[in-house]
Amino acid sequence: MRLRELWQTSRKRPLRASLRVLVLLVGILAALPALETREAIGQFAGDMEGSHPIGIENETQRQLFYSLICMCGCPRETLGTCPCNFAHSRREELRSALAEGKTVEAIQDAYVARFGSQALAVPRNKGAARAVWAVPLLAIVLGAGALVMVLRKWRRRSDSETAAEDALEKAAGTAKTGPAARDDYDDKLDQELRELDRE
Repeated sequence: MRLRELWQTSRKRPLRASLRVLVLLVGILAALPALETREAIGQFAGDMEGSHPIGIENETQRQLFYSLICMCGCPRETLGTCPCNFAHSRREELRSALAEGKTVEAIQDAYVARFGSQALAVPRNKGAARAVWAVPLLAIVLGAGALVMVLRKWRRRSDSETAAEDALEKAAGTAKTGPAARDDYDDKLDQELRELDRE
């Protein structure tokens, strides 16, 4: 019996190891954005001092300011919500670009060229940036498929082990045929319980 238990646990270890590797890979993929941190452009000692009103004047400005991230070092606030000096200066630049007749997309492209792709509040669904949208969906689908496969494998293994145990019990002549036979001890226990109930 001991040899059989050892064999079963040795069969389970590759599955556990592969699950650990899978969890590790998912953790690494989840941490990649945090690893790509770099010092924010424009983060000077005086940038965070002072507070300026946002002053969004129309819907075009609202769309533009909320689509771009303030790069002063704020915790990923958009230009539409950050009241710092840096954001105020960028809003003034963007307002003058809108007054020159530039489109929102052209201004966003110039801002991304200046500060990098992390300056966009929402990544665009174009080119290589589609991976930002596709990778999580693909990971969910693959994870669900792997979970279904593992559960099916466990179920098959459990069914085959149960069948093997039943076959061994039948061969040994100890097959379960119902509740265990009552003995004198059970009868005596029932009688004492009945007497206690009467008291």
